[in-house]
Amino acid sequence: MNGNDKARRNEIIGSAIAIGAGGGVALGLVLAQILGHVGFMSVGIAIGLCLGLVIGLFIANRDGGNDAR
Repeated sequence: MNGNDKARRNEIIGSAIAIGAGGGVALGLVLAQILGHVGFMSVGIAIGLCLGLVIGLFIANRDGGNDAR
């Protein structure tokens, strides 16, 4: 894997984490409003970050083959 592949992989993962965090904020707001506790905001953000990371790694591996680890 050369430098361009690593940069592309990092770009994919970083973008997916950012999108996941944004979705997590929205999920956290919904959970906090429905369940009535501000702590669920953190839960929503954590779920969004985790999903963003997993999806980003999946896309990076698919895009770069087996070497994109």
